[in-house]
Amino acid sequence: PANPAASAPIAAAASSAFTSEGPGEVDADLPPAVIAAMAAGGVAPARAGAPVAPDDEPGFPGMPAIRSPAPPLPNTPSNSGGATDRGAASGDPPGWRRDVAKRGTLSRLWLPAAATLAFVALVYGATDGRRASHEKSQRATVAAVAAPARATAKPPSTIPAGASDATAPAMAAADPAQLPVNPAPPPCADPAIATEALDAGMMRLSIVAPCRPNQRIAIAYDGVAVTRVLDDSGSLTVMVDSFAEATTQVEITFADGLKRALAVATRDLDTTTKVALVWRAPVELDLHAFEYAASHGEKGHVWSKAPSSLGAARAETDTDRRAHGFVSTSSGPDAEGDRVEVFTLLHAGARVGGSVALAIDYASRGEVPAGQSCGKGSLAEVTFTIIVRTPSGQVTRQAGQFAAAPCGERLSEQVRYLRTAMPVLKIRK
Repeated sequence: PANPAASAPIAAAASSAFTSEGPGEVDADLPPAVIAAMAAGGVAPARAGAPVAPDDEPGFPGMPAIRSPAPPLPNTPSNSGGATDRGAASGDPPGWRRDVAKRGTLSRLWLPAAATLAFVALVYGATDGRRASHEKSQRATVAAVAAPARATAKPPSTIPAGASDATAPAMAAADPAQLPVNPAPPPCADPAIATEALDAGMMRLSIVAPCRPNQRIAIAYDGVAVTRVLDDSGSLTVMVDSFAEATTQVEITFADGLKRALAVATRDLDTTTKVALVWRAPVELDLHAFEYAASHGEKGHVWSKAPSSLGAARAETDTDRRAHGFVSTSSGPDAEGDRVEVFTLLHAGARVGGSVALAIDYASRGEVPAGQSCGKGSLAEVTFTIIVRTPSGQVTRQAGQFAAAPCGERLSEQVRYLRTAMPVLKIRK
């Protein structure tokens, strides 16, 4: 927008050159600034008495008319050499045509000069107005950006001259309402947990938790807690050996604190005997079963390295009508939590009595103890628990311990295989 205050003096001066003093007269007493500008352009102000163009004449009302020289009258000599001119022909006073021509010439020079002055005044006013508006806008922007800085006092900057402060904001803070909002992640759905009863008192436990891939879980049963890890899809399938009371539940605890408890689904426990060996120390223990006076390494010696199977035990029972068993659960050396081994004896179809002796071997200590597994080592003594569940549903628990053995001395078979703490399973006809 134009600045009226800045352009008013020049505009007023220009307009005063066209102020009518009366009919047919123009004021020649112009301000010095206008006269100086016209003089620089080679234009002299008109003197009083110059004709003013009427409103119906070409040009602007109240401004000197711009007339082209009148064409010679027909059959009339030209102005340059003839004795007769328009004044004489029309009865005008002598010299009227020359005066009119002179004033017409001045009028043709006045209009461009006045228009130039008016244009300069408008341009100057508009430019000055835009400059003032721009400076005002800059001052407002600087004040808006600097306001937060004045509100929070900060110590003087120690940044060297010419360096830029990477921590200084490049612009004013954005409106929080206009910032993109990241949607909250969807809640993790409850895992799908299913159980399936299997033969020989076993239960299949299946867990599907897609939003918990590779998560660690704890599975507790009758005070025995083992740790397992879900796979990349959040799934896991484990076998649960039902060696406790029928009312004992399986409790599952996820890494995010979610807990679930489930009833144990089993079948044919009334024809099955289970013996569970449970320990926690980071060592390897083996549960051995010697069926019907079998010796070490003979047929009927069942342990983790010769575990037999459900099918093999049933086949043997069908053949000799005796109860036979297999190692149904065996924890590996890298198992986390409690370690468990379970021997399951099948009574279904047995018609011949007998007995099965049990023993425990401190396998990682071996025949010649060394290191931490002997003497005063941290693993020289290992405690364990024996849990026995009979076909009638009776459950017994017995605690035991491996005593420390001297380092570097070979152990006898009676010392290595601990039998005294283990029960003998009696099979009646």
